Amino acid sequence: MPDIAIHSMRVLIARKLVEATVFMKGGVISDVVEGAVSEGVAREWKVEDVGNLVVMPGLIDSHVH
Repeated sequence: MPDIAIHSMRVLIARKLVEATVFMKGGVISDVVEGAVSEGVAREWKVEDVGNLVVMPGLIDSHVH
């Protein structure tokens, strides 16, 4: 699985929605950084900007039928 950074204007951190980027290495969250994506990050990571979609790092959807 490739390393990726997911940026959103609405990332759930400590019970609040903030602009942040979730970094994932090998399919595992390695870091969550508040604020906009820097130019350095954009050059070194594959960044997926998901706009205003809500990102909830660590949430596991256990809904099954």
